[in-house]
Amino acid sequence: EQQKEKVMNMNFDGLGHFHNRPVPVNKFPFLKSVLDGADLVGLYFAASWCPMSTPVTSMLSGDMMPEAISAATNALGTVRAKSVKSLIDIVYVSSDETAEQMDAYIDSEWTNWKSVPFDSDERTELKRYFQTCALREVESLNIKRKHEIPTLIIIDGSTKSVLTYEGVKDVEAASSSAYVKWLSLSATRRMDIPKLE
Repeated sequence: EQQKEKVMNMNFDGLGHFHNRPVPVNKFPFLKSVLDGADLVGLYFAASWCPMSTPVTSMLSGDMMPEAISAATNALGTVRAKSVKSLIDIVYVSSDETAEQMDAYIDSEWTNWKSVPFDSDERTELKRYFQTCALREVESLNIKRKHEIPTLIIIDGSTKSVLTYEGVKDVEAASSSAYVKWLSLSATRRMDIPKLE
């Protein structure tokens, strides 16, 4: 009974999302290319016009920089294996109204984040797959929304599985140290899931 409870806690978050199921990356070529080059990927669903996104965006632009993450992991005594991959890549999935708004928002905050191309079908399909979007998009996307913006979904670069849908709360609670939590989740999941090629 205890083993069953442990498995349930590892596989599901509080919203009933199945974490150990890999994201079907073949449907998302842009995301796949980012996942292949990073230990972790944060899919950041937000918009420049959304007042709730602004403080999260500001926090992420500082807390998820490689220098901040390295300092946090060193302070906690966490040892990270040497890797040619980046520590974490943040991928902006925009709910902006135009490509110009999206580009201005990215350029005004960061230079090292990636964004799913505004006019690509992939941006829309990621919102549908993760059921994450702005309220004003629900009808046009024809989805039952589970997550509003801003949402930060953390995905393991190796297993391609979702580690948490609560990235925003993690960063709000622990700043750069959230990365250490995600690494720990990743290590646990990698023991349970065969690597996808």
